[in-house]
Amino acid sequence: MVMDMYGELNKEQYEASRYTRGVSLVIAGAGTGKTRVLIEKVKNIILSGHYASHHILLLTFSRKAADELKDRIMRDLGPRGAGITTGTFHSFCFSLLQQGVSLQGKPKVLDSEGSVGYIDGILDMYLYHCKGIPRSVMREGVMRFSKLNEKLKLKLAKTGIKDIIDRVHEDYVTLKEVHNYIDFDDMLDRVISVLERDDVLKKSINDVYRYILVDEF
Repeated sequence: MVMDMYGELNKEQYEASRYTRGVSLVIAGAGTGKTRVLIEKVKNIILSGHYASHHILLLTFSRKAADELKDRIMRDLGPRGAGITTGTFHSFCFSLLQQGVSLQGKPKVLDSEGSVGYIDGILDMYLYHCKGIPRSVMREGVMRFSKLNEKLKLKLAKTGIKDIIDRVHEDYVTLKEVHNYIDFDDMLDRVISVLERDDVLKKSINDVYRYILVDEF
């Protein structure tokens, strides 16, 4: 009788899939049906008439997972689910940048190979200061600059490496700005930066995507 009421979901999953009154956070371990709940929530939003599929944005961390979510929703809803936007955080932000959501116009993507090439070129100008330090260590420090924690920064400062990494990173940022390049991390950072200072643009995006769901944030 209980299973008939909740379908294939348990009570907690059913309640999570039916909640539409505001922000909700579902905390669950691996293999407990998070993706199923997400799909059921999307179906409920559309079938109950809360929002049409083109007002729904569904984000996850891999392109494969995003495609699978879209396929499963389409299997259950058919054409009614066709308008939903699915993708990764990076692909969604890049799509906004490609639509011109940037004060600098449409950017060009700098892939990993391109980033390494530019950073190595800049490092060549600091070879005298990098004696005894593997190039791979310096390059990694520059590429992960924004993710360096305070403890590691202090350790690098004591060795003198941090000053060099700071200078190389600054030159790398300048080079990207001059040529309007973005690397992987820039896709998120630039969109956040633009939305924080452009209320009109932020409202226009909010008007399109009335319901945002994130799988494993």
